[in-house]
Amino acid sequence: MLLRQHMSFLVDNLFAYLQVDVLESQWTHLVESIQRSQDFEEVRLLHDSYLMQITDQCFLNQSQVMKALQDVLHMCRLLCRLLKQMDDETVRSQKFQEEFMRIKGQFEKQSNIVFKLLSTFKNYHAHQSSPYLSQLLLRLDYNNFLTNLSEKIEQEKNEQILSKHQQMRF
Repeated sequence: MLLRQHMSFLVDNLFAYLQVDVLESQWTHLVESIQRSQDFEEVRLLHDSYLMQITDQCFLNQSQVMKALQDVLHMCRLLCRLLKQMDDETVRSQKFQEEFMRIKGQFEKQSNIVFKLLSTFKNYHAHQSSPYLSQLLLRLDYNNFLTNLSEKIEQEKNEQILSKHQQMRF
């Protein structure tokens, strides 16, 4: 249930970012701008700007971010499918436990990738969504969970590399 909670937390915060910080704020800005506009051409330009802002702030033009988000959502769907078939006997089976641990590991890796990509994206100071993206990253990592997870994943990678290197020496 802890994994389910982590997944739900990530998805809820992504949804809040997209719905409130991006769509709602850009819509409000568009409506206010249209009310001040003087002609149709100005409205058309405002609408074009609105679409560009939404596309940019939702990362639709950032294939790496989109892929990472899709992978996280895929892991969430896999866990839902796995939990649907759960009963007392199934939970104790080796196959169930192995699948659960695979999903958990993949989710941790993918959520770490999302966090790193969004952090990198935010640091690109010219990006329009930086204030909202900063809020999203703060909400996602409010207790340093993702930062600690990132450090854990890096440590595991380093240990695997060291282990392989030592095996090659013998």
